[in-house]
Amino acid sequence: MKKGIVNKLTTSSIIFFVLAMIFLLPYMSSLGEELPASIDTNFFYSMYELKNLILLFNDSHIETYINIRWSYDVIWPVIYTFFFVMMNIRLNIIRKKKLINLFTIIALLPFIFDIMENILITLILSFNNARINLVFLLASFSSALKWLSIAIVFVILLFRGLRNIVPNSKNKVT
Repeated sequence: MKKGIVNKLTTSSIIFFVLAMIFLLPYMSSLGEELPASIDTNFFYSMYELKNLILLFNDSHIETYINIRWSYDVIWPVIYTFFFVMMNIRLNIIRKKKLINLFTIIALLPFIFDIMENILITLILSFNNARINLVFLLASFSSALKWLSIAIVFVILLFRGLRNIVPNSKNKVT
C-alpha cells in the first residue's frame, strides 16, 4: 500500500473511532436504557450469570436487544476493527510478511469474537432450543475472548507506538 493512501486511511480510521466513541457509544447505551440488564458491556459473565440475565428479559426487551445487537453493535466493531488494522499498518509493527499477517489477524480477533457473541446471544434470546449449557458457555467465552483480544491489540499498538516515540529506536516509523 502506498504511504499516502495509508496515511489517509489511518486518519479516517482515527476520526471514525473518535466520533464513534463520542456519539455512537452513548447513543447505543441510551437505546438500551429500558432493558433490565446489559449483557454486552460486561467484561466477563459466567454461563450462570447469563442464564439469570436472560430471565429478566420479556419479549419487548428481547426485540430491542436483538435490534441493537444487529445494527449499532455491528457498526461499532467495524469501526474499531478498521482503526486497529490501520494503526497496525501505519505503525509498521513488523516488516516480515509472516508476522504482519499475524498482527492483522490479531487485530481482527475482537471483531470475530464480538460477532460470535452477537450470534450466540441472539440464538439464546430467540430460540428456547438454543438455551443449552454449551451455547451459554460459548457466549460467555466469546465475550471474554473479545475483551481480552481488544486489550491485547491496544497493548500491541501502545507498545509499538511508544517504541516509535523513544529516540534511537531501530525501527522508527517515519
